Amino acid sequence: MKTPTLKFAFDSKRDCDIAYHFYCEPQCAGVDFWQKGALTYHEKLAGIAEIKEAERKKFLCDYVQSLFLQHKNACNKRKKEIEMIYKKEEYAFFHYTTHLFKNHPWPQGKYIAYLSFFDFCPRFLGDKTFFVFLYDDDDGVLFTIFHEMLHIIFYDYCITIYPHIFAHHDTEKGVFWEIAEIFNAIVQNSPTFPCGKSIIHDIGYPELRVQYTQAQKAWHGDVDEWITNYVAKIF
Repeated sequence: MKTPTLKFAFDSKRDCDIAYHFYCEPQCAGVDFWQKGALTYHEKLAGIAEIKEAERKKFLCDYVQSLFLQHKNACNKRKKEIEMIYKKEEYAFFHYTTHLFKNHPWPQGKYIAYLSFFDFCPRFLGDKTFFVFLYDDDDGVLFTIFHEMLHIIFYDYCITIYPHIFAHHDTEKGVFWEIAEIFNAIVQNSPTFPCGKSIIHDIGYPELRVQYTQAQKAWHGDVDEWITNYVAKIF
């Protein structure tokens, strides 16, 4: 089966736009993304609230742009490192997902991983792009890449194979979004997941932990069985 070619790139404007979004709307399922993904690594941004509201986005964008200019060589070096660590694991990942999703084709799209100065790591299903935290360690980078790639094919699988269940649900919030996060946590915590160093033994959203425990008990390794016998009953 044909698999997508993932490219890696920088986009300071999108990085700024995303950072400003999480500054304005930091909370999601029990996680303060602005604190976790920005202030933890960028102390200078703690004073953004003291700036006039109309000037805050410009302040943030100027800061992001300055980071790209000041650390251009280091950023390019890290980009090459990330490309290499991904290349070593991509075959195992695609082999696993081909079996997991029963030869379901990957949807068309750009498949670009943008390297970011922030630990927000959003994904965009429309064009098949996502963001990866530049300063994360190798295992964390791989975890994020595989996490976002799983999102892309899982959402497409659900909508294509089970439109009667998923077609009218929002992929960005509500039960469909929750199920997608829970599914990823189950799969990436599974002992059969091939890229073991990218495993975390939990789900990252505190508000989803009870659902995650219940959903994990219903998982027996078959995505169709799980959707039919567990997911369909809660939609």
